[in-house]
This record gives sequence, C-alpha cells and structure tokens, in this order.
Amino acid sequence: MTDYRKEGAKQLPNVTPQETSNTLYTEGDNSSEAPRGLTDDKEYNSSSSETDSHLKKRSGGNGNAEYVKIGGKTYMTSDLEEWLARDRDLEKQQPETEEKPVDRGFANPMPVGLSCFAFCCLLLNMVNAHFRHVTNNKIVLGGALFYGGVIELLMGMLCYPLGDTFGMTVLCGYSGFWFSWAWLLTDQSHIMESYGTDAQMLRSAIGLYLICWVVFTTILWVCTMKSTWGLFLCFTFLEMMFILLAAGEFTNKVKVSKAGGWFGIFSALTAFYIIFSGLSNKDNCYIPLRQYALPKANFPR
Repeated sequence: MTDYRKEGAKQLPNVTPQETSNTLYTEGDNSSEAPRGLTDDKEYNSSSSETDSHLKKRSGGNGNAEYVKIGGKTYMTSDLEEWLARDRDLEKQQPETEEKPVDRGFANPMPVGLSCFAFCCLLLNMVNAHFRHVTNNKIVLGGALFYGGVIELLMGMLCYPLGDTFGMTVLCGYSGFWFSWAWLLTDQSHIMESYGTDAQMLRSAIGLYLICWVVFTTILWVCTMKSTWGLFLCFTFLEMMFILLAAGEFTNKVKVSKAGGWFGIFSALTAFYIIFSGLSNKDNCYIPLRQYALPKANFPR
C-alpha cells in the first residue's frame, strides 16, 4: 500500500458501502487541495442548527445529500468521488513489482558421500576377489584415507544441518571404517606386529574386528526395509560381505574371502546406481534412472 493510502486509512475508518468507505483523503499531495466542506465533529455539534439548515440547502432535488459524515467529520460527496477516481488511477499506474527472494536451499551431500564409499568398497573388494591376481591390498590405503575417510566424513557432517540422521550415521560411520582399516594397513602403531608369528590369532583378531562391523551394518540394513530397492540391496550385499570376510578370517579359507569380495563388488555397484539415479534427470541426461520403492515404503514413488 502506498503512503497516501496509509495516511488516508488513518483518517477514514472502515464504513459501509453507503458511506463510501473506499474513498481516501490524500494528505500532503501537492496536486490536490484539502477537502471542502470539512468540519470537525465538535464544531458540527456546536453549530448543529446552522449545519442542518446548510445540509438541507445543499441537498439535491432527488433527495441525495451532497454531504457525508464519516468518522466524526463531514465531507462533500463530490470531493469523495474525485478522490476515489484518483485512487483507482494510481493503483493502475503503480503495480507492485517487488520480487520475493528465491530460497535455493542446500545441496544434497549424499551423492558425494556415497561415491566415496562406493569407490573404496569397489577397490578393496576387487583385491579381495583377486582381480588380475592382485592380493596386496596396500593400494587401498590412499583412497581409504582421503576419499573414503576425510571427504566421506565431511559429507556426513553436512547431513547434520539438513536433519538427515540416517545419512549422517551412514557416512560418518563408514568413514570411521576406512580410517581404521587404513590405520591397520599402515601398522604405524605396530598392531599387526604385536601378534608376532601367531598368524592364527591375527586372523581371529581381524575376524572379530569385522564382526563388529557386521553388527553396525545390520542395524542400518534393518532401517532400509521401508526405503528403496537400491538402498536395501546395497546394505544387503554389504552385510553379506562383512559376514563372509569375517568367516574367511576365522576359517582361513580363501574361497570364502573371495566370495565376500564379490558381494562387496555388488554393494559398490548398487551404490553407484543410487548415485546416478539421484543425479541424473531428463535435463542433464539421455538415460535418467529412477529409484524404485519397496512395498509399503515411506518413499515417494
């Protein structure tokens, strides 16, 4: 509302249509004069007889009064009609052009965090599955420290202001796995060395370490049963990976560990599918993929 309308709203209260409630007086406008025939209510009461006679003289032949009393003040109807016409013209000439700021929100950190996990999981389990006869897993060290460790942890922390508790737990939790696994590979604290020549005890200790991750993964896996097929299968394969890798350490059977490696590869590939389906759309890709909800899932289909 413009200034002249605000000022007029203070002077003229809301009245019925018969009292010309939409007519406003423009105070301070140089292009118009103060209203004629305007009398204060006290003056009107003090000279009621004189005013009544004046109103009778200024009445038209058809019985319509030329004066209107609004809010304790008397106005000439001709002035009110003039102000109303001018008010409508100004509304047409001054449309509201104020634009509301666009709330762009926050970017989703899950694709980046999930890509960190998928990359390291794929690399580690290709070694576990003996791809190209590679059995030395030290190649995982760089990715586990920086990509799966540092960046995945940062993405998990960015889920906190978004209120994504599940995403924060997944990314921060598995970033801890990659940090701890890289720490074991470097053996800076001489953990591996402390077992000496007792290889069986070392394998059993690594198996116990993996069992703890089985418990953590089971909790997350149960929490995906009302989400999407991609997320559910990703954690299903990951659960099987940890179980088989732990069993391979306990039994010292290479085939069991290799099977665990294959399940880890399936989990990584499923995670890459989730990433692509979350990033691709018909505006940036010719073959956008979509997520498919599980039965009775709390997920938009």
